[in-house]
Amino acid sequence: MAKKETDKFYEAEQIVEAKTRNFLERNSKIIAGSTIAILVLVILGYGYKQLISTPKENKAQTQMIRAQQYFEKDSFNLALNGDGVALGFKDIINKYSSTKAGNGAKLYAGISALHVGSYEEAIKYLESFSTDDALLNSRKYGCIGDAKAELKDMKSAEENYQKAVDADKENEISAPFYLYKLAKVQIINKKTVEAAKTFQTLIDNFPTSIEGSTAERELAQLNASN
Repeated sequence: MAKKETDKFYEAEQIVEAKTRNFLERNSKIIAGSTIAILVLVILGYGYKQLISTPKENKAQTQMIRAQQYFEKDSFNLALNGDGVALGFKDIINKYSSTKAGNGAKLYAGISALHVGSYEEAIKYLESFSTDDALLNSRKYGCIGDAKAELKDMKSAEENYQKAVDADKENEISAPFYLYKLAKVQIINKKTVEAAKTFQTLIDNFPTSIEGSTAERELAQLNASN
């Protein structure tokens, strides 16, 4: 680099440095305030998790133990509404809606409501439950399908059984179970071609399942009737 070019380079560098220094001096309070604000947000976020969020999550999980025990014993009304002392899933949802336990309680509440015949209520809880877990999603949509079928909304029942199948296609328990239900509803909806395809998918993919064995007989009957 020639001397003249070198001088111009250093001169430009000094100008930039001077401008930067002046900017920092003029705006030092703003910059300091912004830094403090960021630190405060970080501290508040950490504090919320440690002092509020985590303890609330732990309390919700503890409060839900009794309702889960009732659920496992098929005491679905007590699981849903509580026993007057321990909270039911409804109470957990209302009191701890922002927690993971509160979200999980929606699935429990939906299934419990389905068992006690509160189908609209079951659908409400199940639709509000969210998860990335394939099996739980399959169960969610399958139960919505059951509730819709009980309400004689067979079109929606078919749609939800299809979602239940699609959510976990390789699962050897849930997939054949909901494929069979899907085929049966398709027959009710007078979609015999689709039902035959669903039965065949069930037979091909899950030949050793109970539903697969039943599907073979029902597919033969379906083909004979057409």
